[in-house]
Amino acid sequence: MFTNGLKETESSVVEIRDFDESTMRNVIHFLYVNVLPEDATIDIDLLAASDFFGLSSLKEIVEQRLPSALDVGNAVDIMAASFKFNSKSLQTKSINFVRNNIDVIQEFQEWKDFSYRYPEMVMDVMARAFMSE
Repeated sequence: MFTNGLKETESSVVEIRDFDESTMRNVIHFLYVNVLPEDATIDIDLLAASDFFGLSSLKEIVEQRLPSALDVGNAVDIMAASFKFNSKSLQTKSINFVRNNIDVIQEFQEWKDFSYRYPEMVMDVMARAFMSE
């Protein structure tokens, strides 16, 4: 499979440092059977891996199932990931969740950090949130 003197040719090992073992097991399982294992953790890491490897069908599954994991503790991270990985459906759902829970979420350090780092995105989020009311 590997040629041209790559170290993988010698070792028969491909090292992927971007994702943890659990995420990679889920990706590899999906590649072989086109479904996720029943015990797969649907999280931002799996969204990132599906985007990184260009697995649009896996990305769609994650986008559909990740909103059920939204809570006040992870909503900002999921919302940020939805922008980073250009997931329109996840953006809509996470923005609505943030809007509906802004009184609690604005107290979290993640929101403060997000607001400081991405003020233009916060303006976009707030505009979308209040336009949909």
